[in-house]
Amino acid sequence: MADFPDIAPTNRSYEPGVYPQRSYRTLSGAVVRRSFGNSPFNAKLELEFQNVVDTTVETILNHYRTQTAANSRFRVLTTTKPLAGMTSGLANIASGSIDNLRWEYAQPPQVRSTRSGISTVLVSLLGEIRNPQLDD
Repeated sequence: MADFPDIAPTNRSYEPGVYPQRSYRTLSGAVVRRSFGNSPFNAKLELEFQNVVDTTVETILNHYRTQTAANSRFRVLTTTKPLAGMTSGLANIASGSIDNLRWEYAQPPQVRSTRSGISTVLVSLLGEIRNPQLDD
């Protein structure tokens, strides 16, 4: 498993995952919720890298290619640049490590060239529950 590259994003957004629950409406109209687990899934992490050089874009695209081709999930480490600036507690949550999540690409990275040799890259990641047989 290859961890996400140690590159500082210009912008970052995070959405915590949802817990597996289902709502049922009884004949009287009352709503009953049933939980099917105690771990969230489908967390979202978006990283934008503005005005980066082509070698940085290549690093991101090569990570995407190798991870997606092997259908592998990966970690975003709390001690690396993608989560830099967060407190350690918030970085533990956003990295997915506290909820035992591993990341995968929600879609291919979007690359927008701004000028020769300089681009902006948008990366969208999904955090899913770790599979002990496949994910480290």
